[in-house]
Amino acid sequence: MAKTAPLFSLVNRILLLFASLVVVLFLVIFIFAYNTTKSEFEQKVYYKIERVGVLLEPQLKNTAIQWFEGNYIIGEINTTIKIAQRDCRTPQPSNHLAEACVKKSGFVAQKVGLYDIETFFFLNTQNNLVIQVSVLHSQINAYVLKLTSKILTPYLIVAPFAILILFFLLLKSLKPLRTLEQEILTREPNHFAVLQTEPSSKELHSLVVALNQMFERAYQFQIQQQQFIANAAHELRTPLTALSLHLQILKNELVSSETDQKIFDEFEQRLTRLQLLVNQMMILAHQEKISIEANTQLIDLSELLKSSIEQLYPNIEKQGLNLYITDFEKCRVNARADQLNSIIINILDNAIKYTPKDGLISVSLKNQSDEVVLIIEDSGSGIDESEYDNVFQRFYRLNNAQDVIGSGLGLAIVHQAVQQLNGSIKLSKSMLGGLSVTISFKQPQSTTKFNA
Repeated sequence: MAKTAPLFSLVNRILLLFASLVVVLFLVIFIFAYNTTKSEFEQKVYYKIERVGVLLEPQLKNTAIQWFEGNYIIGEINTTIKIAQRDCRTPQPSNHLAEACVKKSGFVAQKVGLYDIETFFFLNTQNNLVIQVSVLHSQINAYVLKLTSKILTPYLIVAPFAILILFFLLLKSLKPLRTLEQEILTREPNHFAVLQTEPSSKELHSLVVALNQMFERAYQFQIQQQQFIANAAHELRTPLTALSLHLQILKNELVSSETDQKIFDEFEQRLTRLQLLVNQMMILAHQEKISIEANTQLIDLSELLKSSIEQLYPNIEKQGLNLYITDFEKCRVNARADQLNSIIINILDNAIKYTPKDGLISVSLKNQSDEVVLIIEDSGSGIDESEYDNVFQRFYRLNNAQDVIGSGLGLAIVHQAVQQLNGSIKLSKSMLGGLSVTISFKQPQSTTKFNA
């Protein structure tokens, strides 16, 4: 069987998509805000730098300054002011001094080591001085990043709460879906009634309608299947009975040798197996029609068990088996008598069939805590643990059981009846060496009326 990939929760998927959208949106807003703020702030800084240079120019008239360097703070941005003589006859040490030989003022970008510097220069023609006001791009970027972070801080605070609110809204929205899941999981196999979950959305309503339609089709198919099995079994029952009588007559009249006896015995065995199959098919078809709640009453299981043992005791004696009853308490369960009888007869009949001559069969019936527990064990060949689940399937027969008359429906009937009664059945290795079958039923409420 191919491995199924692990399913991802719908809530987790929506949250992941929403969180991804929040992150992408945050990055888009951040980039837009950063670029916008940087553009506006650079214009503001460059304007102030230009104003500083322009305002310094009148103050340099009639002065004998040859060189000056100092700092000027614009907001949180530190700028450097330099004043130097222009000498266009020799190579200039910086771009802005060289530009001052060409034009009177302007901005010059320059890279010094790892730093990008923007410089505004202004030429004082009277004193032949160049006024330089410089700023580092890294300072502008750092300040713009700080401003952008302050702008987006509320977004970062609100986003986790938005994701949390979405999580609770999703849980609330998907609650009807979980209710629907639990209603389906807790249903009995043959329960096809309309779903009771109230749809809270158009999508859920469509799902509920589709499921109800599927249940209706499954119910109709089951009815047809049951009817077919019941009709087929009923039609086969009469000719099989007639065939059995004719075979017995022929056996009495025609058997003249040991070989003839073996042939007729084999025919009789095969016919008996076919009759058993037909009978059990009718039981199974009838049992599937039984409602879980309908027509149940308080049954004395101890009396029913006693009656079943008496019914099968001739077979026990014929097989030369020893029957031991270890516990036999008075126990009552809410059920249908025919269901309980079918369970006990099938389990005991299997124990008789598969236990060799002089073998042991043990029966125990007792009240245990809030349950009624029936245990039937035998000293037969038992069942391998790997086959425990398989033997409850219809028409499944073990390889070592082909010589025993059976149909492969006995344990399937038992399993279905136990499920309908909300009980449990467990197979295990018996201390006697064979199979141990443990059947548990819930004890009825003390207020329920008892019908012995």
